[in-house]
Amino acid sequence: MIQTRFTLKTIHIAYLCLKTITMSISYEAAMTELQELITDLQEESVSMDDLADKAKRAAELIKYCREKLRHTDQSLKGLFDQQ
Repeated sequence: MIQTRFTLKTIHIAYLCLKTITMSISYEAAMTELQELITDLQEESVSMDDLADKAKRAAELIKYCREKLRHTDQSLKGLFDQQ
């Protein structure tokens, strides 16, 4: 039998990843979470066990924010191109 040990932090990070995939979060919420992750990483308050998960989450949030900005930019261009 394989035993897997999950910490509360690991479960929470997994939940947040699934939340982003299954639910649409606002750009502002994503940026807030990203800033918190960056602060944690810069202050070196992240354990080695959580480092990869936090870095992955940060990458997902960056991708999400870039896509949101790209979509908004295209929508605005479309509005002004129609006039």
